[in-house]
Amino acid sequence: MPAVIAEAVKSRATRRRAATERVAEAERELQRAQDAVRLVESRRLLVALLPTDEVVGLLHRYEGHHFRQMREAVHTLHRLQRVKAARSGPESAPADDTD
Repeated sequence: MPAVIAEAVKSRATRRRAATERVAEAERELQRAQDAVRLVESRRLLVALLPTDEVVGLLHRYEGHHFRQMREAVHTLHRLQRVKAARSGPESAPADDTD
């Protein structure tokens, strides 16, 4: 009888070891799957944060429009300053008191 019990204990230990290995492998596989999900989610978030090509095109157009408006505004300001200086003439020019 002790041989039968010893064989049963040995068989049980073998099955337990195999089951433990399968559980460990399943846990490793679960960890790999969770890592893959995190990677996909981080890439999806990055894509959601970045502007689309359409938005980038609109931004470029707006920047170009804004640049042209600012250039025109500065040019108009300079023209107005020249006209104001021409109208006021040399007699209203501020006196130089730095002597």
